[in-house]
Amino acid sequence: MDPETAHLVAIRLASLNLSPIDRTTNDKILESTVWGKTFPTPIGLAAGFDKHAEAIDGLLRMGFSFVEVF
Repeated sequence: MDPETAHLVAIRLASLNLSPIDRTTNDKILESTVWGKTFPTPIGLAAGFDKHAEAIDGLLRMGFSFVEVF
């Protein structure tokens, strides 16, 4: 599968909540607070992956602490 098709499939599956679900418990030592907002881990998804904000909920369920869209 070419990269563009793989990207489209990943976004589509996440938008349908068919992506993996992170069921792990985060260690408190990983918690970060930035501008008054607390994140459970420092791992987020940078802008560009979900350009049209189609799969935010599915990506957050995968375990990202934040998903940046524009």
